[in-house]
Parts: sequence; C-alpha cells; structure tokens
Amino acid sequence: MKECKFAVSAAPHIVAIDNSRNVMADILIALAPAVIGAGFFFGLRAFVVMFTSVISCVLFEFGYQVIARGIDIKNRKQMTFRNAVSESRKRTDIGDLSAVVTGILLGMNMPVIVPLWMVVVGSVFAVVLVKQLFGGLGNNLVNPALAAKAFMMVCWAGTMSMFTGPVINFGRYILPADAAVTETPLAIIKSGAVKALPTIYDVFIGRVGGAIGETSAFLLIIGGIYLLLRGVIDWKIPFGYIGTFAALMFLFGQSKYNLNFTAYNVCIGGVILGAFFMATDYVTTPVTGKGRAIFGVGCGIITFMIRRFGAHTDGVTYAILIMNIATPLIDKYVHRRRFGMIKRKKAVGKSANGAVIEEGDDA
Repeated sequence: MKECKFAVSAAPHIVAIDNSRNVMADILIALAPAVIGAGFFFGLRAFVVMFTSVISCVLFEFGYQVIARGIDIKNRKQMTFRNAVSESRKRTDIGDLSAVVTGILLGMNMPVIVPLWMVVVGSVFAVVLVKQLFGGLGNNLVNPALAAKAFMMVCWAGTMSMFTGPVINFGRYILPADAAVTETPLAIIKSGAVKALPTIYDVFIGRVGGAIGETSAFLLIIGGIYLLLRGVIDWKIPFGYIGTFAALMFLFGQSKYNLNFTAYNVCIGGVILGAFFMATDYVTTPVTGKGRAIFGVGCGIITFMIRRFGAHTDGVTYAILIMNIATPLIDKYVHRRRFGMIKRKKAVGKSANGAVIEEGDDA
C-alpha cells in the first residue's frame, strides 16, 4: 500500500469568502440610501462634498503608498527611484475600497456648505496622518474619518457648525455665501427651547438641519439592518451604544421618563450614523464579543455625558474616538478562553474526612 503524506499548515484552518474589499463593498451598499437621501434633503452640493472627499481620500492614499513603497523598493533592490515608483504602483491597496468608505463617511459628517478646500485638508489628515503613517489599513489607532472631523472641528469650529436646513430644489447648488444657516435640533435642546423643536417625524425622516449624512435616522437604520443581516457588523456595539444612550437619556435627560424625548434624542445628531457605521470599525474596536459590548456601552455613556453636561452639542465623535483609544486596554483584560483550556474549579469547603470540596462536587 502506498504511503500518503499530508502537508498540514499552521492553524487556524479556516476558509472564508470575506475579504476587505467585500466588507467595504457591503458598507458602501448600506450607506447608499443615506447618501441618496443627502442629495434629496440638501441638494446637489451634498454630492459635490462627498465626491470631493472620496476622490481626495483615494488620490492621497494612492500617492502616499506609491511614494512610500517606491522608496522601500528602491532601497531594497538598488534601482532608480523612477523604476521603483513604477513597480510600487502595482502594489497599492487602493482596490480594497477602504479609502472610498473613509471618504464617504468623512463627507457625510460635514455641513453641506463647507468649503471644498477644507474637505481636501480633512481627507489628507484622515488617510495620511491617521491611517497610512501608522501602517495602513489594519494598523490605525482611531477611526480616520472621525479623527479628521475632530481635527476640522478644532481648526474651523465656526464653519463646521454652520448647518443648513433641507432645500426644496434637488438640483440647487448651495454656495457658502448663499446658504441660510439654521439651528439643529441638538442646538435647540442645548439652548433649553425644547418647545421649538421640529416634529419627531421630521427628525426620523431627515427633514432637519445637520451634517450631510446624519439627519435621516430612517435611511441609516435601513443600512444598519443590511449590515446586521449580512453579518458585517456585530450587533453588540450598535445595540449597546444606542441602548445605553437611550436608557441614560430616559432616566437623566432634560425631560426625564419621557419616551418621546428619548426617541427624539436617539434620532438626532450622529448617534445612528456613529453606532452602525463608525463605532463598528473592525480595526479600532475590541476583538471579543464581551469587549465589543463594553465598547458600545462606553460610547453610549460618553455621548450622553457630553450632550447632557458638556458644551458640545453632539458628542458622538469624541465618544467613539475615546473608546477607540481604550480598545487596547479592553482587549488586554477581556479576552477569549484559550482553546482546550479547562476552567479551574473553585474550592468551596472541606468534607468530614478533610477532602477539599470543589464547585460542582457533591458534599
């Protein structure tokens, strides 16, 4: 009988059809309803801002990878820089669509009247400083789109808080000088004028002022459900985030024990967008289910604290960024049991003959 030999590779022995490109494609599909809705509510310029953001993110990520990898190839292979760059163009990761997702999310977090040069600067910050300088996809410490938004809010606080209401004409191209700035529901609540709020129907559909892609809770929830059904995101983060925030707002909000006010707060601002599309980022969230639950609860607590007691109206951006930074700490103390490990039994006493009785044993 002929002897058969098998070559066994190192564990884990897992075959999966998912890869970065497929995951990013699913996220783009999930974002599509909110992206289309943004154009309906804010006019053609919403598409212009998001398109500028996407193109900038893709071009700057591609350019950085070509130059950085070209330098590495030149040093290793002792060739001219021109030939090294020509070779590095074939080795970029731009096809994984992560830069496109970053660009869409960054554009959705901006006001529609933001100058386009600011969009380009924010894109550079997101893909170069936050992502590529740390090693590219899989190595960034925080969510690139949110980090860029926080950077822009610090640099241009006035512009980043100039929100407009929905437009009537879909094709209207709003220029910064022509736009009518309006108060968002969050700003109205912060001022204490709760009676002047838009209806809950308007905020659920998205017919209110705010950032380009965060106003329509309805369209964002549709996308979130798609991601959950596809298994792209873990339900523990969005449910933990929204559930914790809603519970705290119901118990300790400006209008306590008011379900309508609680639902209103969940729908306005960036809670839905952040919970489903940015807090669930694979790279910057814990690896375990328990860790993700802790992450979601932490985001909900911090968002509530900022909205209720802080000077900032929303708090979603900073809540997720803070929990991104806390992720390594969560992973350090919350981890899976090693395969094959048996839980040590706990001694609960001694029998009459002096033998130790362990948990689960008969006395």
